[in-house]
Amino acid sequence: MLNGEKSAPLVSPLDDFEEGNLPLVWKTKTIKRLDPQTYVFYCTTRMTTARVNRNMIVVEYKGELTLVNPLVLTEEGQRKLGKLGRIKNIVRLGYSLHGIYEDAYYLQHHTGAKRWAPGPFFDPKSHDLPIHKILKERGSVPFPNCRIFCFKHTYEPEAVIVLEREAHGNLLITGDCLQSQKDNEFINMPVVAKMKLEGLLASDIVVSKKWMGQMSPPKTANIREQREHKKNLRTDFQRLLGLKFSRMVSCSGNVVKYGAKEGAVLAVEYAFPLWGSTQHIK
Repeated sequence: MLNGEKSAPLVSPLDDFEEGNLPLVWKTKTIKRLDPQTYVFYCTTRMTTARVNRNMIVVEYKGELTLVNPLVLTEEGQRKLGKLGRIKNIVRLGYSLHGIYEDAYYLQHHTGAKRWAPGPFFDPKSHDLPIHKILKERGSVPFPNCRIFCFKHTYEPEAVIVLEREAHGNLLITGDCLQSQKDNEFINMPVVAKMKLEGLLASDIVVSKKWMGQMSPPKTANIREQREHKKNLRTDFQRLLGLKFSRMVSCSGNVVKYGAKEGAVLAVEYAFPLWGSTQHIK
Protein backbone atom coordinates (compact mmCIF):
# COMPACT_ATOMS: atom_id res chain seq x y z
CA MET A 1 0.00 0.00 0.00
CA LEU A 2 1.44 3.36 -1.05
CA ASN A 3 0.95 6.95 0.01
CA GLY A 4 -2.31 8.29 -1.31
CA GLU A 5 -4.13 5.18 -0.06
CA LYS A 6 -5.75 4.58 3.31
CA SER A 7 -3.33 5.42 6.12
CA ALA A 8 -2.34 3.54 9.21
CA PRO A 9 -3.52 5.38 12.34
CA LEU A 10 -1.13 8.15 13.37
CA VAL A 11 -0.58 9.77 16.72
CA SER A 12 -3.12 12.52 17.26
CA PRO A 13 -1.67 16.04 17.14
CA LEU A 14 -3.79 16.81 20.20
CA ASP A 15 -2.45 14.10 22.48
CA ASP A 16 -0.67 16.59 24.75
CA PHE A 17 -2.45 19.86 24.04
CA GLU A 18 -5.91 21.33 23.84
CA GLU A 19 -6.73 22.67 20.38
CA GLY A 20 -7.08 26.19 21.74
CA ASN A 21 -3.39 26.16 22.74
CA LEU A 22 -2.19 25.44 19.20
CA PRO A 23 -0.08 26.34 17.34
CA LEU A 24 2.78 26.01 19.78
CA VAL A 25 5.06 29.02 20.05
CA TRP A 26 8.75 28.21 19.74
CA LYS A 27 11.62 30.17 21.28
CA THR A 28 14.60 30.70 18.98
CA LYS A 29 17.69 29.57 20.89
CA THR A 30 20.18 30.34 18.12
CA ILE A 31 20.35 30.95 14.38
CA LYS A 32 23.12 29.40 12.31
CA ARG A 33 24.01 30.45 8.79
CA LEU A 34 24.95 27.36 6.81
CA ASP A 35 25.80 29.23 3.60
CA PRO A 36 25.03 32.69 2.18
CA GLN A 37 21.38 31.76 1.49
CA THR A 38 20.54 29.16 4.14
CA TYR A 39 19.78 29.53 7.86
CA VAL A 40 18.69 27.16 10.61
CA PHE A 41 16.52 28.45 13.45
CA TYR A 42 17.14 26.12 16.42
CA CYS A 43 14.00 26.38 18.52
CA THR A 44 12.65 24.92 21.78
CA THR A 45 9.38 24.72 23.64
CA ARG A 46 8.09 23.05 26.81
CA MET A 47 5.78 20.04 26.88
CA THR A 48 5.05 19.46 30.57
CA THR A 49 8.51 18.53 31.97
CA ALA A 50 10.14 18.03 28.58
CA ARG A 51 12.12 20.64 26.68
CA VAL A 52 11.94 19.66 23.03
CA ASN A 53 13.73 20.94 19.98
CA ARG A 54 12.57 21.61 16.44
CA ASN A 55 14.40 23.27 13.57
CA MET A 56 13.10 25.61 10.91
CA ILE A 57 15.24 25.93 7.81
CA VAL A 58 15.08 29.27 6.00
CA VAL A 59 16.26 29.71 2.41
CA GLU A 60 16.63 33.27 1.13
CA TYR A 61 16.55 34.12 -2.57
CA LYS A 62 16.49 37.73 -3.80
CA GLY A 63 14.97 38.99 -0.56
CA GLU A 64 12.23 36.34 -0.47
CA LEU A 65 12.13 33.53 2.08
CA THR A 66 11.12 29.90 1.93
CA LEU A 67 10.43 28.30 5.33
CA VAL A 68 11.04 24.56 5.37
CA ASN A 69 9.25 22.77 8.23
CA PRO A 70 7.84 26.13 9.47
CA LEU A 71 7.44 26.90 13.17
CA VAL A 72 5.53 29.70 14.88
CA LEU A 73 8.16 31.83 16.63
CA THR A 74 8.01 34.21 19.56
CA GLU A 75 7.84 37.94 18.76
CA GLU A 76 11.61 38.18 19.06
CA GLY A 77 12.08 35.26 16.70
CA GLN A 78 9.62 36.76 14.22
CA ARG A 79 11.57 40.03 14.23
CA LYS A 80 14.81 38.19 13.47
CA LEU A 81 13.08 36.26 10.69
CA GLY A 82 11.66 39.46 9.23
CA LYS A 83 15.13 40.95 8.91
CA LEU A 84 16.07 38.20 6.44
CA GLY A 85 13.33 39.00 3.93
CA ARG A 86 9.67 38.55 3.01
CA ILE A 87 8.03 35.14 3.43
CA LYS A 88 7.08 33.77 0.01
CA ASN A 89 6.79 29.99 0.54
CA ILE A 90 6.20 27.51 3.33
CA VAL A 91 7.28 23.93 2.68
CA ARG A 92 5.96 20.99 4.69
CA LEU A 93 8.08 17.94 3.86
CA GLY A 94 5.95 15.41 5.72
CA TYR A 95 3.29 14.88 8.34
CA SER A 96 3.96 16.79 11.57
CA LEU A 97 2.01 16.57 14.83
CA HIS A 98 1.33 20.29 14.94
CA GLY A 99 2.22 21.22 11.37
CA ILE A 100 -1.38 21.85 10.37
CA TYR A 101 -1.67 24.70 12.83
CA GLU A 102 1.74 26.16 11.99
CA ASP A 103 1.02 26.15 8.27
CA ALA A 104 -2.37 27.76 8.87
CA TYR A 105 -0.72 30.49 10.95
CA TYR A 106 1.64 31.52 8.14
CA LEU A 107 -1.08 31.44 5.49
CA GLN A 108 -3.23 33.67 7.69
CA HIS A 109 -0.53 36.16 8.68
CA HIS A 110 1.47 36.40 5.43
CA THR A 111 -0.71 37.35 2.50
CA GLY A 112 0.38 35.70 -0.72
CA ALA A 113 2.48 32.98 0.91
CA LYS A 114 2.31 29.69 -0.99
CA ARG A 115 2.16 26.31 0.74
CA TRP A 116 4.15 23.41 -0.73
CA ALA A 117 3.75 19.77 0.31
CA PRO A 118 4.29 16.32 -1.26
CA GLY A 119 0.52 15.75 -1.19
CA PRO A 120 -2.52 15.97 1.09
CA PHE A 121 -2.02 14.45 4.53
CA PHE A 122 -4.58 12.09 6.01
CA ASP A 123 -5.38 14.13 9.12
CA PRO A 124 -8.87 15.54 8.40
CA LYS A 125 -7.90 18.84 10.01
CA SER A 126 -5.45 19.45 7.14
CA HIS A 127 -8.03 19.09 4.40
CA ASP A 128 -9.13 22.73 4.56
CA LEU A 129 -5.56 23.99 4.06
CA PRO A 130 -4.66 24.70 0.44
CA ILE A 131 -1.62 23.13 -1.18
CA HIS A 132 -0.63 25.64 -3.81
CA LYS A 133 2.18 23.50 -5.20
CA ILE A 134 2.76 19.75 -4.97
CA LEU A 135 6.37 18.74 -4.36
CA LYS A 136 7.36 16.40 -7.19
CA GLU A 137 10.68 14.98 -8.26
CA ARG A 138 10.36 16.49 -11.74
CA GLY A 139 8.08 19.36 -10.91
CA SER A 140 8.33 22.99 -9.86
CA VAL A 141 10.71 23.99 -7.06
CA PRO A 142 10.19 26.70 -4.42
CA PHE A 143 13.58 28.29 -5.19
CA PRO A 144 16.48 27.69 -7.62
CA ASN A 145 19.36 25.26 -7.16
CA CYS A 146 17.48 22.55 -5.33
CA ARG A 147 16.26 19.04 -6.02
CA ILE A 148 13.14 17.29 -4.70
CA PHE A 149 13.01 13.63 -3.70
CA CYS A 150 9.69 11.90 -2.87
CA PHE A 151 9.16 8.61 -1.08
CA LYS A 152 6.95 6.19 -3.01
CA HIS A 153 6.19 3.62 -0.31
CA THR A 154 5.17 5.65 2.76
CA TYR A 155 1.64 5.74 4.09
CA GLU A 156 1.83 9.52 4.34
CA PRO A 157 3.33 11.68 1.58
CA GLU A 158 6.96 12.51 2.42
CA ALA A 159 9.70 14.42 0.61
CA VAL A 160 13.22 15.68 1.17
CA ILE A 161 15.08 18.56 -0.47
CA VAL A 162 18.70 18.76 -1.56
CA LEU A 163 20.15 22.26 -1.74
CA GLU A 164 22.81 22.34 -4.43
CA ARG A 165 25.71 24.26 -2.91
CA GLU A 166 28.94 23.64 -4.80
CA ALA A 167 31.12 25.83 -2.56
CA HIS A 168 29.83 24.50 0.78
CA GLY A 169 28.61 21.01 -0.12
CA ASN A 170 25.08 19.92 -0.99
CA LEU A 171 22.69 20.01 1.97
CA LEU A 172 20.02 17.33 2.52
CA ILE A 173 16.95 18.66 4.34
CA THR A 174 14.64 16.02 5.83
CA GLY A 175 11.58 15.80 8.00
CA ASP A 176 11.68 13.00 10.59
CA CYS A 177 12.93 10.11 8.44
CA LEU A 178 16.67 10.68 8.94
CA GLN A 179 17.78 12.41 12.13
CA SER A 180 20.96 13.37 14.00
CA GLN A 181 20.17 13.70 17.72
CA LYS A 182 23.39 12.74 19.53
CA ASP A 183 24.60 15.52 21.85
CA ASN A 184 21.60 17.71 21.02
CA GLU A 185 22.17 20.68 23.35
CA PHE A 186 18.61 21.97 23.12
CA ILE A 187 16.80 19.09 24.86
CA ASN A 188 16.70 18.07 28.52
CA MET A 189 17.15 14.73 30.27
CA PRO A 190 13.56 13.44 30.00
CA VAL A 191 13.76 13.89 26.22
CA VAL A 192 17.24 12.34 26.07
CA ALA A 193 15.93 9.28 27.94
CA LYS A 194 12.97 8.95 25.59
CA MET A 195 15.16 9.30 22.52
CA LYS A 196 17.54 6.66 23.83
CA LEU A 197 14.66 4.21 24.22
CA GLU A 198 13.52 5.02 20.67
CA GLY A 199 16.99 4.34 19.27
CA LEU A 200 17.57 7.90 18.11
CA LEU A 201 20.92 8.11 19.89
CA ALA A 202 22.35 4.87 18.50
CA SER A 203 24.48 6.62 15.90
CA ASP A 204 25.28 10.04 14.47
CA ILE A 205 22.52 9.58 11.88
CA VAL A 206 19.60 7.19 12.28
CA VAL A 207 16.43 6.19 10.47
CA SER A 208 13.72 7.01 13.00
CA LYS A 209 11.90 3.90 14.21
CA LYS A 210 8.90 5.99 15.21
CA TRP A 211 8.73 7.49 11.74
CA MET A 212 8.97 4.00 10.20
CA GLY A 213 6.08 2.86 12.38
CA GLN A 214 3.91 5.76 11.26
CA MET A 215 4.74 5.13 7.61
CA SER A 216 4.17 1.36 7.71
CA PRO A 217 1.13 -0.93 7.55
CA PRO A 218 -1.00 -1.17 10.71
CA LYS A 219 -0.02 -3.83 13.20
CA THR A 220 -3.06 -5.83 12.10
CA ALA A 221 -1.46 -6.34 8.66
CA ASN A 222 -0.15 -9.82 7.98
CA ILE A 223 3.57 -10.58 8.24
CA ARG A 224 3.99 -10.91 4.48
CA GLU A 225 2.56 -7.43 3.88
CA GLN A 226 4.78 -5.93 6.58
CA ARG A 227 7.91 -7.56 5.16
CA GLU A 228 7.07 -6.47 1.63
CA HIS A 229 6.51 -2.91 2.76
CA LYS A 230 9.82 -2.79 4.61
CA LYS A 231 11.58 -4.10 1.51
CA ASN A 232 9.92 -1.41 -0.61
CA LEU A 233 10.77 1.28 1.93
CA ARG A 234 14.41 0.27 1.78
CA THR A 235 14.22 0.72 -1.99
CA ASP A 236 13.07 4.29 -1.36
CA PHE A 237 16.06 4.90 0.88
CA GLN A 238 18.41 3.37 -1.68
CA ARG A 239 17.11 5.89 -4.22
CA LEU A 240 17.59 8.67 -1.66
CA LEU A 241 21.18 7.59 -1.13
CA GLY A 242 21.72 8.08 -4.85
CA LEU A 243 21.42 11.84 -4.27
CA LYS A 244 24.59 13.89 -3.96
CA PHE A 245 24.97 15.50 -0.52
CA SER A 246 27.63 15.90 2.14
CA ARG A 247 25.66 17.82 4.81
CA MET A 248 22.30 17.16 6.43
CA VAL A 249 19.75 18.84 8.67
CA SER A 250 16.36 17.54 9.78
CA CYS A 251 13.36 19.15 11.45
CA SER A 252 15.02 18.54 14.82
CA GLY A 253 18.49 17.76 16.10
CA ASN A 254 21.93 18.66 14.80
CA VAL A 255 23.33 19.87 11.52
CA VAL A 256 25.68 17.24 10.13
CA LYS A 257 28.46 19.35 8.62
CA TYR A 258 30.63 16.59 7.18
CA GLY A 259 30.17 13.00 6.05
CA ALA A 260 26.37 13.04 6.00
CA LYS A 261 26.19 10.72 3.00
CA GLU A 262 28.38 8.10 4.68
CA GLY A 263 26.37 8.41 7.91
CA ALA A 264 23.09 8.01 6.04
CA VAL A 265 24.38 4.87 4.30
CA LEU A 266 25.22 3.31 7.68
CA ALA A 267 21.81 4.34 9.07
CA VAL A 268 19.99 2.62 6.21
CA GLU A 269 22.13 -0.52 6.56
CA TYR A 270 21.27 -0.66 10.26
CA ALA A 271 17.53 -0.05 9.75
CA PHE A 272 17.15 -2.49 6.84
CA PRO A 273 19.71 -5.28 7.36
CA LEU A 274 18.01 -8.02 5.36
CA TRP A 275 17.61 -6.78 1.80
CA GLY A 276 20.51 -6.04 -0.49
CA SER A 277 23.42 -3.74 0.24
CA THR A 278 24.20 -0.05 -0.11
CA GLN A 279 27.96 -0.59 -0.46
CA HIS A 280 27.79 0.38 -4.14
CA ILE A 281 26.55 3.87 -3.24
CA LYS A 282 29.24 6.53 -3.05
